[in-house]
Amino acid sequence: MEIKNNQWIINNRKVSFCKNKLIASFNSSGIINDCNISATLALQGMIQGVDSYPMFLDFVKTIRAEKESGTNKYDNDYIPNEIWLEASNKWDFETSKRKN
Repeated sequence: MEIKNNQWIINNRKVSFCKNKLIASFNSSGIINDCNISATLALQGMIQGVDSYPMFLDFVKTIRAEKESGTNKYDNDYIPNEIWLEASNKWDFETSKRKN
């Protein structure tokens, strides 16, 4: 990234990396255990080159809506842990899609 004439110029570049070392680093650091859903989404995003956070969040919101089904059970944008866990169990992190 650089600034020219008061505007940011962004040049995307491919960066080679060792997928196995990246996975090992995530596992050995403990982040996969401590921040399972978020860390797994981040790791898969790096491996696939796709930001799956928005797709997963939409899926989480769909499950929340199904559970809520017009009852206004949850306040505002609050999503309880059990919804996140259910979504993670029904999500294929490698394909960034709902499991069949």
